[in-house]
Amino acid sequence: MVRNNAIDSDHLYYFTLFLFAISVSIVYVIMFATSAKLIVVAHGLSLLFLGFALSLGDLRSYLIFTLILCIPLQLDFHLLYDPLKNIESTPFMAGIPVDVTDLILMVLYAHWLAVLSMTKRSQGLKVGYPFGAILLIWIVYLLLSSFVTATHFRYSVYECIALFKGFMLYFYLVNNTSTERDLRLMVYALMIMTAAHALYVVWQYATGLNYTVHGEFQHYVGPEGYRSIGFFGSPDATATMMSAIVPMALAYYFVVKEKRGRIFTLAGIFLVLVAMMLTKVRAAAFAVLISSATLLLVGYIRSRISSATFLKAIAAGIIILLLTTPFAIHRFQTGTWGEDRAPLMATAAQMVKDHWILGVGVNNYPFDIIQYVPPQLRATWSYTVHNEYLLRWSETGIMGFLVYYILNIVLGLKLWRLTRSQDPWIFAVSLGLFAWLIGSITHRAFSFYHYINWYVEFCAILALTYLASTLESRRLSSVTSASELRHMKRVP
Repeated sequence: MVRNNAIDSDHLYYFTLFLFAISVSIVYVIMFATSAKLIVVAHGLSLLFLGFALSLGDLRSYLIFTLILCIPLQLDFHLLYDPLKNIESTPFMAGIPVDVTDLILMVLYAHWLAVLSMTKRSQGLKVGYPFGAILLIWIVYLLLSSFVTATHFRYSVYECIALFKGFMLYFYLVNNTSTERDLRLMVYALMIMTAAHALYVVWQYATGLNYTVHGEFQHYVGPEGYRSIGFFGSPDATATMMSAIVPMALAYYFVVKEKRGRIFTLAGIFLVLVAMMLTKVRAAAFAVLISSATLLLVGYIRSRISSATFLKAIAAGIIILLLTTPFAIHRFQTGTWGEDRAPLMATAAQMVKDHWILGVGVNNYPFDIIQYVPPQLRATWSYTVHNEYLLRWSETGIMGFLVYYILNIVLGLKLWRLTRSQDPWIFAVSLGLFAWLIGSITHRAFSFYHYINWYVEFCAILALTYLASTLESRRLSSVTSASELRHMKRVP
């Protein structure tokens, strides 16, 4: 009797397993027939829940890591879809999207609010001064000034909502990261995120399939030939995001003495550099060159990079430049030299002249540029100008322009001070990000530099800098306290 019951139990088990396998197969086939984007979502959810299962002991850290890891994906759906007609929409102009990072952030906030409701915290919430305060002032100003000036105010609202979501990511990280372990977690997430994106770019080039995580195949071939477009369909945005993390990865390689980590980091840097070449974005490549030179120079001045390492790095850089020179020459010979951008910059400068106080309203540049663009360029990409400085000033006026770049200047000064740190992790983070910021000065002059994914990554960088600054202040306080204690013991 016992044996028969066991056999019946086995039959039931295998029959249930068979039904489950058939059901999953049917759903899988339906997904393939319905939407390629749905397939990406299904596989992503599978990996997400697998990570949940493996990280039950520390879900908060896992979700923060995943949050940063998903920044480049821009895998979203729209609460409100309102694309422009007859004008190519910029990333902020299609409506109100909700992407993977928003969903993970909502889960993190729900957990945080639950913890706050059950515990009494003696320390209040932090806005993350000065970055958070300046960022919030900037967003509020953009909304108010656009209400006065924008001809299409709802599009200003769309962008301000996106900017505020980035602030909420910054606000959460500032209030929920406080240890060196958190610093390492964020650094690893940013570097792995960049390497994964680079791997996808290389895959696109190797297969010739510019398939995005939106579930679309995009034809992206210009005079310069095929270009990889990354996760979400923009070679410029992809290269911009990668160029920000490469210097930090280089600083980690030179400063943090973890042998296995350094090997993986070097492989990742090589992969990212190859991927940036495949996007064929010249401004980003030049920015990385400037960032790398800045990194080596500051590291050497701070005596954290030895003379031998400094010379070896320069030699390696020269070899890389020699190897990539034929590729760069081919890019200039086959592609444009930016001759179509100069007239567009001139039109943006004219718009600045006419609206220099308040601008035309955030996210309203495409509506007003048609009044200024030369007739021969109206059939081209006249919806934007590849110059962040002109775009900011023309849309947001002198006050919006100054507040935004004051934020960047404050960030640079904070990072420069942090490069004096004796802690290898804090030094590597500050050195890498400072070098990126210097390199971005020229990059912004030739690039749109205004993408949802990049802005979210920028908010994560602000939070990382704030955490590094907090840890450095805490370290200096402990060193001072220890020194005072030793002094007291010596005094009779």
